[in-house]
Amino acid sequence: MKRRALTEYFEIFGQWFVPENPAMTLPGKLVYSMNDIVLHLYGSFVPLTGTIGRGSIPRSHSIIYGSTEDGESITLIEMMLAGVTTSFNAGFHQTEHHVPDWVIIGEHVPLDATYCNIGFRVPALQVWHSRANIIESWNSGISDNRRVPAYQVQAIESDVVHVNILNTDLMWTVGWKTKSDQYSSLSLDISSWVNIHPGDEQSLKWYMDQFNIISIMLSIIAGDNMGADCIVATITGSLQEVSIIFKHKYRCCGYRDTRDFFMPRDALNVDLSVLVNNWYSVFDSVRMPSILAQSTLGSDDLWEHVKYLAYMQILEGLHRALYPGKYMDEEEYNDVFIELCRAIPARVESNHRDALKQRLRYGNQVSLKKRINELAGRLSLELRNSIIGGDGNIQQRWMDTRNYYTHWDEDLRGNILDDEHMYYVNVRLELLVRAVIMDLMGIPQSSIQECLMNMSSTAHRLAFVSALDQV
Repeated sequence: MKRRALTEYFEIFGQWFVPENPAMTLPGKLVYSMNDIVLHLYGSFVPLTGTIGRGSIPRSHSIIYGSTEDGESITLIEMMLAGVTTSFNAGFHQTEHHVPDWVIIGEHVPLDATYCNIGFRVPALQVWHSRANIIESWNSGISDNRRVPAYQVQAIESDVVHVNILNTDLMWTVGWKTKSDQYSSLSLDISSWVNIHPGDEQSLKWYMDQFNIISIMLSIIAGDNMGADCIVATITGSLQEVSIIFKHKYRCCGYRDTRDFFMPRDALNVDLSVLVNNWYSVFDSVRMPSILAQSTLGSDDLWEHVKYLAYMQILEGLHRALYPGKYMDEEEYNDVFIELCRAIPARVESNHRDALKQRLRYGNQVSLKKRINELAGRLSLELRNSIIGGDGNIQQRWMDTRNYYTHWDEDLRGNILDDEHMYYVNVRLELLVRAVIMDLMGIPQSSIQECLMNMSSTAHRLAFVSALDQV
């Protein structure tokens, strides 16, 4: 079976059918691009009959099977009917357009299928590991003095990390692909995979959730998107390898040198097994802000204003997950809340009174500025000073900017960041998000401090902004 990359466009022609009626097949074309997957079905499994009107819309299907012209089996899962085209030229013709969430190439798979293992190829992961995969040497020619190059792929053993909380092994492997015509060209491509081997068979969704956790961890550390561009799986009870395809809307990392990464593996100063298990131990508590962090840090075209507000939301979410964020004990505040509600003047009408009570209900929560400073307080003073600048505390102007764009309070407008300074602050907030999450992973803060001075673009941006502060 040909492994299908999520980054490659393809079209597949074949015959398609639904499991409940395998005798009825329809011709169709499956088209995949990074932003979309559509099955154009020339006909319908439930043809329109009688009077055709607005309500005459065929139903969608949870699963559709296909067999290609090359004899390959395909499964389309969780279908959505995206449109119907009808034509009355030379008779009545109907075309349906179905959008699947998942495409499995290689077998006809039931909806409730489980999998023994799934492998995720991660671009640039082989570089992040900081180990030379190819050794170049020069040998003397047999009949003359010319030197001949020789290339050898290093036999590197797989790293096996056991995730205790899941009873699951993560195998970090290296693969390669060669191509040669024996006469004029030779190519060698090295790739790296994360293979998930659970103790018990699991659903496709379970595997995708686990890889998402690993991808977030790697992306925060590496300084770029560390998503997969190819996914292969083994179905329970089958030895056949299948490719898994879904809409791939993110850009994968293209780094070619360890110096491009914010923190390559050899700069972690913590064992990979310890790192992964630390991350799994805290992930559920910080799941949502971490997902927001990955999508924000990995987006190339976000406006600075949007990025700024997202960083503030991420930091608030991390604090809420890790700290109480209360001025006093909740039971004690409940008495204060009752007294404050009773103190509302009787002349305040009911809707206004309810609004005031709603605001008072959250009156025990600390301010966002206090939240972010407390969160940053996890870091050493040296690291805070390097990332935040100044005395290592959040400036009031930063908070006024967030509050203005959240509440549109015109009294704050005179103290908000302009576009240029918002970019400078975003550089600092990005690194604050990375540093806090990396600290949660158990990465030594001294390692983070060292990476602020490396050759990565992330560190270079901070150096530029810090230099401006000295002018």
